[in-house]
Amino acid sequence: MKTDKLTSAKLVDLIEQNLADLALLTLTKERGYANHDETRKIIQHARNCVADLRYTHVGLSLANLSSIIELIAAEVARATRKFPVWPTDPLHAVGVVGEEFGELQKEVLQLTYEPQKSSKEAVRIEAVQLAAMSIRFLLSLDRYEYQPQPQHTQKEGGES
Repeated sequence: MKTDKLTSAKLVDLIEQNLADLALLTLTKERGYANHDETRKIIQHARNCVADLRYTHVGLSLANLSSIIELIAAEVARATRKFPVWPTDPLHAVGVVGEEFGELQKEVLQLTYEPQKSSKEAVRIEAVQLAAMSIRFLLSLDRYEYQPQPQHTQKEGGES
């Protein structure tokens, strides 16, 4: 069932209908007539409607969320092909994520205060890149070497 264009009210109606169907099936089960596959289908349909209602409430449909995830996955693949090496030092890895955040922040600031210098598309591109680098960071959590790095003392006036 495609629910990405349904309103919240229609989704609530669908959930209520599914729950009524489920109640009817439960009653027939008590009488020995239940079709377990049909019960499972109705339960899954009700769960999908509830999930779609949640996403619709925050301005997303499941179809939109799916397309966003596909964009992020494609960006992870593209970035990994272009830059197959990833830092083993977690501070350098989080620096890559931070750099992408900075680029997103710049685009949002420009679109807000200098709209002629940016666009919603530029913001979307940077948001996808930030999500992709965050995923790359997560993919390496078990490979990071969490060790302090050498440090040096600075003297007043910038002398080392």
